[in-house]
Amino acid sequence: LWAMLRLYSLRHSLSLSRFSIVRLFPSPPTSFLCINSFPTTIQKNLYCSNNDQNDTWVKNPDELKKLFDGQLDYQVLSSKISIIPGQQKKITLLDEKKVSWLKNRYKYLVMTPEDNTSQGILVHVTDQKEHEKKLQLTITAIQRVKVIGEKITPLPEKNQNDLGTFYRHSGLLSFDFKSKAKPFLPSTTNRFFTLSDMTDPDKLPDILAQVLMSPQYQQAYTKFLDSINRQLFIMRTLSEDEKRENPGSTHTQNLVDRFKERFRNLKCPDEVRKVIKKELVKFSQMDPSNPDYAHSRAYLETLISLPWEQYSKDNLELDNVLKVLDEDHYGLDDVKERILEFIAVASRKKDMKGKIICLVGPPGVGKTSIGKSVARALGREFIRFSVGGLSDASEIKGHRRTYVGSMPGKLLQSVKRSKTSNPVIMIDEIDKMSNSYLGDPSAALLEVLDTDQNATFMDHYLDIPYDLSKVLFLATANSTDTIQPVLLDRMEIVRLSGYITDEKVMIAKKYLIPELAKETGLTQKNLTIEDDALRALIKDYSRENGVRLLNQKLDKIHRKVALHVVKDGNESKHVTITKENLASYLGQKEIVDQNSFTSTPVGVAMGLAWTADGGSTLFFETVLSPSQRTLFNCTGHLGSQMKESCSVAHSFAHSFLSKIQPTNRFFESSAIHLHVPEGAVPKDGPSAGCTIVTSLLSLALRKPVRPNLGMTGELSLHGKILPIGGVREKLIAGREMGATCLIFPKANLPDYDILPSYLKEGIDVRFVTDYHQIYEIAFLYDENVQANALAQV
Repeated sequence: LWAMLRLYSLRHSLSLSRFSIVRLFPSPPTSFLCINSFPTTIQKNLYCSNNDQNDTWVKNPDELKKLFDGQLDYQVLSSKISIIPGQQKKITLLDEKKVSWLKNRYKYLVMTPEDNTSQGILVHVTDQKEHEKKLQLTITAIQRVKVIGEKITPLPEKNQNDLGTFYRHSGLLSFDFKSKAKPFLPSTTNRFFTLSDMTDPDKLPDILAQVLMSPQYQQAYTKFLDSINRQLFIMRTLSEDEKRENPGSTHTQNLVDRFKERFRNLKCPDEVRKVIKKELVKFSQMDPSNPDYAHSRAYLETLISLPWEQYSKDNLELDNVLKVLDEDHYGLDDVKERILEFIAVASRKKDMKGKIICLVGPPGVGKTSIGKSVARALGREFIRFSVGGLSDASEIKGHRRTYVGSMPGKLLQSVKRSKTSNPVIMIDEIDKMSNSYLGDPSAALLEVLDTDQNATFMDHYLDIPYDLSKVLFLATANSTDTIQPVLLDRMEIVRLSGYITDEKVMIAKKYLIPELAKETGLTQKNLTIEDDALRALIKDYSRENGVRLLNQKLDKIHRKVALHVVKDGNESKHVTITKENLASYLGQKEIVDQNSFTSTPVGVAMGLAWTADGGSTLFFETVLSPSQRTLFNCTGHLGSQMKESCSVAHSFAHSFLSKIQPTNRFFESSAIHLHVPEGAVPKDGPSAGCTIVTSLLSLALRKPVRPNLGMTGELSLHGKILPIGGVREKLIAGREMGATCLIFPKANLPDYDILPSYLKEGIDVRFVTDYHQIYEIAFLYDENVQANALAQV
């Protein structure tokens, strides 16, 4: 120790008139010393301070003598602030009265406890700042004093084992330095010392050694250790009491224990296990008042709750799957066959990886219920979530944990709820997503629905890859037009076109009515609905491609019957719903036939259309308007494609009429108005070309179109009939409207051939390639007229 001090003094302090000093901590000699240099003048008789930052020094004890003699002013301030001699603090006064009478008036204060104003600590006000009616004082404690009337007298040191007191008695005063010797000596210190009048730096080690070996220092050091031990004991006791009074830390430990217990039984990859261990250590050391406490707990809860390697056993028997599908759904043979193909491939590969199936069809045809049936047939959990109107990609990929209220994406939340890593997840309304400044959810789904990428799906919240390859994804949509092509490419489209009347009757009798009877507490003894009543209900109250509206109307009937049974008090009361009394339960007819003509008038033709809600029929009406000019006007809320079809049809009709009747100048001097009823409904598409030509020719020839004839097909300027879409939907719409003959482009013959036979029964379907064939079907239904027309052509 002496050699080190001598070496330091020779290196740094030979030219100093005053030398300072050492930083000292009472501890074993091997770790207690850190030498410091302070090359500035230090005034004599400085009072000590324990502050580690900016020490302020009280000069000249003569000033204190004047204070004790009553020659200087001071003020007594009662406060809960604790301060000891030599310590510096900053205090803030909030009381406006205290601020007003203390501001810039007193250099010295006596800080007394609130319960005893006769004794206190004399402090020196070294600085004061006023801000927003608050006064901030910087004070340095000098010594303990007693207040007697208007005078104060110094009190002897209360505790001689206080190191600050002992060092002042030893001629040492505390001070703060910047040390260059820290790399060589320990820097763990909390006390600072300086010698006040050192003219010979070489004597510093000898003086310091005398201080350290003195009995006073040894005694003080022993008492200091005793006080430290007492403080540690008190801290431990307080900590235990605090745990009983404030069980926050105990609660944290209980949570950690529960997490560890669940973690021991968790099956997960090694990478996940490392992350959970790290988070457990972090959480166990976190105080409940920490803002990140809740985030850490939620993250741990998510990690441990996810079914990382938990899978349910699949039932891949085709007979069982077909049985379940038939129990839950009537018809839909093509859909059932596709599902059976998918499961057959899975049973051969022993793996469910494959194309993502997207069920496309109008509302109410059973898309979601098919997903439930598939999950029940396979023995898997079924989870459904809708992405309709979703505009935030974080709903799919999760929120980053840096955000307040962050959580995993909907996919991982679904997997967490299912408690298995291979559920059936149905993504509903996938065609109704939108994008915004928050991201594009469709792009986020690309990784999910790609079988080559979802094995390492990365959720932003989880920040660990999760295997979604065992999940069976099903999607639903009403139309594929709004689905992004790159997303559509990752899915296999299975279309559900809707039901005809016979199918709806069977669905109502087999599924809807028994289910509604259970919900309303009725039995077969209470209610019977005849088939004619069901057909009338479907035709006049719930004309749609699905059965959702039909179910609502049947529910209304069951409720009214239940009301009658309760009012009469007769549990055996029986009600029969017939076609005649149906209006007494449902009111007047809600649907009026578009074809309100008893016979087809001149200038009217029926077309077949496809919409997102299924198939529909459109009646094109043309009349001759009085005008001196040749005009062609189109109305009915038509879209741009249909307006183009009108122009093409008008030009072709003019050309075609000149061929079959060269003397007919109808289109050269006529103002024609074409209208499509239901003007509030937007209409668009190119498949109405042949229907518009037929309507125009009917007006030009003054001859009505063949009764109950429907047609569809895009028309070229040369009269070619081009293929269209939605053959099944349009066929169903024609049947529901009562058409007996339908015309389709010949290019759609393969689409017609795969349709079930019950859809084709009772309808004469013709396939054409040129409009001349449509003309023969639509206008030459009378043999005599047909012979004359052919001769003219």
